[in-house]
Amino acid sequence: MGVDQDGHKILMGMYIGTNESATFWLGVLDDLRSRGVEDMLIVSIDNLKGFEEAIEAIFPQARVQSCIVHQVRNTINYVPHKNNREVVADVKKVYKANTLKEAEEALMDFSNKWRERYPRVVNSWNENWHKLST
Repeated sequence: MGVDQDGHKILMGMYIGTNESATFWLGVLDDLRSRGVEDMLIVSIDNLKGFEEAIEAIFPQARVQSCIVHQVRNTINYVPHKNNREVVADVKKVYKANTLKEAEEALMDFSNKWRERYPRVVNSWNENWHKLST
């Protein structure tokens, strides 16, 4: 599914593969380009390894944005149930911030608060920040 410059949704095609590897998506993106897609402004993805590189190879000007839902789900997977609400409340301050500066401050607060208990979660947010903040 795509959206044109006027905000209209466009069905770009349906692709079915045995797995969603980076190679599969590289083929999909190449096919879209060969069928006339000239540009992609923003591409929202999950964190599939190699997907960002596939996008950059076919549409180098595209900005890659990680899906916040996937990031939050990943966060919850590494936090015990007893702390889920508090961690999610803190991370919500990051992705609901009104400005990039506010989001970065909230991320710093989140990192400082949870780094010792959940380093994997904090590292994931910090390592993916360039795509989460797009």
